[in-house]
Amino acid sequence: MVDFDAFKEVDVQILGISVDDAFSQKTFADSLGLQFPVLSDADATVTHLYAAEKLIRGGTDMAPFMQPGKGVQVTKNRLIASQAFFLIDKQGMVRGRWLPGDRHPMASDEMLEMARSLAGKP
Repeated sequence: MVDFDAFKEVDVQILGISVDDAFSQKTFADSLGLQFPVLSDADATVTHLYAAEKLIRGGTDMAPFMQPGKGVQVTKNRLIASQAFFLIDKQGMVRGRWLPGDRHPMASDEMLEMARSLAGKP
């Protein structure tokens, strides 16, 4: 579980971003009670810049990725944002990242440790 208050203590703003439209994002965030803003990148500009895009080909059965009973089959190719994490400092430099397929996935406690180090608050 992510300790959102610990990130706030070191002045870290957590944001979610996805290629879904703003209405879908709000519905998603509200349903999960997310404690951070979720932003829409409907044209996938930011998702592409951070190399976090993933192509789902038409005909793909999404059931393995959905909640039980909520699976759908994608009818046409669709670009989605991979579940990725980036730690970006106040100057805009990426200081930490995790993308699917990385050999060493970065856990939230590791991100918090990096953020504390950058903030000079061990």
